[in-house]
Amino acid sequence: MHYNERYSSMIYRIIFKDFKSNIKNNICFFLANSIGIAEFFVFWGMYTLMEKIMKSGVTGEDGIYDIVLSVGAIAIFSTVLMVYSMMNYVRLRLRNYSLFVIIGMKKRTMYLLLALEYFMGWISSFLLGILTGRILLRGVLKIWHEAFPEYVGAANVGTSVYLTTCKVGFAIMAAVFFALMVWTGNRDLSSLTVSEEAKEKRPKKLSWFIAVFAGLGLMGFGYFQYSGSVARGWPYVYSHLEWIMGGFLVVAFGGGMLLEVIHNKHEDLYIRNLLKFNRLYSKYQSNLLFFLMLLSVHFLALSYCVAGIAEMQPIGNYEKYYPYDAIWMAQENDKDQAFSEMLVKKYNGTEDSLPMIRVTNYFSAEHIGISASSYKEITGKQCELTGSEIIFAVSERKSLSERTVKSDMYKELNQWLVPGKLTDYWNRYITSPDTKMAAKDLEHHFQLQNVHVQNWFGEYGVASNCEDVVVFSDDYFKEQRQRMLKNPEESTVLKLFSFPEECRKQALKKLKDYVDTYGVKDSEWTAQKQSSLYVTEETVLELEKADIFKLSNKLFIMIILFLSGLFAVMIKTISELPSYRKRYEFLECMGIRRKMRKKTISIEIQSIPDIAVFSAAILSVPYLQMHILRQNSRGIVLDKKIWLYWFAIVMVYLGIEYVFQKIFAIYMNHIISD
Repeated sequence: MHYNERYSSMIYRIIFKDFKSNIKNNICFFLANSIGIAEFFVFWGMYTLMEKIMKSGVTGEDGIYDIVLSVGAIAIFSTVLMVYSMMNYVRLRLRNYSLFVIIGMKKRTMYLLLALEYFMGWISSFLLGILTGRILLRGVLKIWHEAFPEYVGAANVGTSVYLTTCKVGFAIMAAVFFALMVWTGNRDLSSLTVSEEAKEKRPKKLSWFIAVFAGLGLMGFGYFQYSGSVARGWPYVYSHLEWIMGGFLVVAFGGGMLLEVIHNKHEDLYIRNLLKFNRLYSKYQSNLLFFLMLLSVHFLALSYCVAGIAEMQPIGNYEKYYPYDAIWMAQENDKDQAFSEMLVKKYNGTEDSLPMIRVTNYFSAEHIGISASSYKEITGKQCELTGSEIIFAVSERKSLSERTVKSDMYKELNQWLVPGKLTDYWNRYITSPDTKMAAKDLEHHFQLQNVHVQNWFGEYGVASNCEDVVVFSDDYFKEQRQRMLKNPEESTVLKLFSFPEECRKQALKKLKDYVDTYGVKDSEWTAQKQSSLYVTEETVLELEKADIFKLSNKLFIMIILFLSGLFAVMIKTISELPSYRKRYEFLECMGIRRKMRKKTISIEIQSIPDIAVFSAAILSVPYLQMHILRQNSRGIVLDKKIWLYWFAIVMVYLGIEYVFQKIFAIYMNHIISD
């Protein structure tokens, strides 16, 4: 009895010393889990709060999709990081605990102690991740709100974010532990003590080309969803995740077969680079999860973020796209007409005007309605419209005028229309659960004969899909306008003003004061703030602020994605430090020069990160072309210079990635060689 107590005490002292000797690796794995939980918490928190904090339409929509796509990429990254860290931790501890079984510990006791140690470590890393994530999320939201109060409101993190993060983290922890216990139960104890240097299998046979074709097919389906999505939406989001998984399958299985071809058909190349290729040939399966982590973050950074930043360039100088200083949707009455004549005469301005009506769509947005005769007066082209036939002209400041829009987006958004401003009646009609879906409410359907872009007055509906131009037949327009002329709450004439620079400010102030006092009151039910008066200078200022906001969003996300990849590389390399030291000693024993030893280790450290970032860069080329074609189908013509901006941004990203990887490899070489 006394002997058993002493033996048990000795076993537990050995366990404690073993845990202490591996404390750096254990901390490294649990720190990786904490980072994964913190990142998931931050981006999931932003996702759940985005509808509360986003105020402005176009910036809000872009900000929402920035966050949604980031959540997708970070969800993949953080989930894989948590799986990777927990899996490697359990496998490392299993190898150690199996030795304790050999010297007398019961297998059941081994599992209980391992589960207890694993659970306690996970709890610690989870709490650290939640605390870190909470601090980061509150800081990001505060900075975001203070920097851009026009677009981002204040909000508090709800309990649902904590619960979701807890569920995801616990599910991953439990799944990894259960899977590894099943895997362990089917193996001999002796096999668990085998060194981690055991060679892993990789795809070799041509039959694995099925996986490559599956990846290409998944990317093709992603292209279909990306280009066919209406006003973006979930298919647009899913397409990015499909490209990540498709690219992963192509590189993972195609890369394995490429290594086999090099090994069998190009022996000289294989022999010359044997030491450099070692990590790819011997640890192929272990590196797949790591590769997926890096590909997910680098792909989103180099595709979605870079395309969005390149599309906005150059920022500023928007005044050249606006032919007028202000547009005013007024009433056709003596009072408004007298004021307009006085304003133009007093400030040496000019005024153009044409009959118009307000038009409301099913999505609570207002447009400008004109007649076929006015259309001919503006464009010089005849359009034969009868009954419910219309032409929809999208306001787009940077596009070629009258370019046809191939996308069905505007048809789906604006097939349902009612003449007049959005009133309380129509707001209740649209939002009522008893109202038919827009596609089935045929009573208010119009027949779109053509959809094209234009910049006749300037693009003022920048908040969302609003303030576009609807062209009606002369008879229909006359009938509806006659009805609205009797309603003092409806705009019936569009006045377009231009003033000399020296008196523009005074004239526009006078105009704004008059509209505030006597003008048509704006609808309070539109989805985004719309007005009967738009001043170009204010619109341009709003556009510049909005672009800076969108640019800062994408840069913030790029930095987070870049740092995430860098953290993953650091954690993986540090956790494999003993393995690198063994290899360094082996190379030294083989007589390899010190310079060559360091170069070989550096290549091993950088190989998977380099493959991931260059794979993402290659995938970003067809992504940008896909983005350009999608925008063209919507009538938005992107200048060919977008390729130059894209190339410059990608080169900067790759350069920074290379510098950081090189510095880290030099640092790790210094530690390994000591």
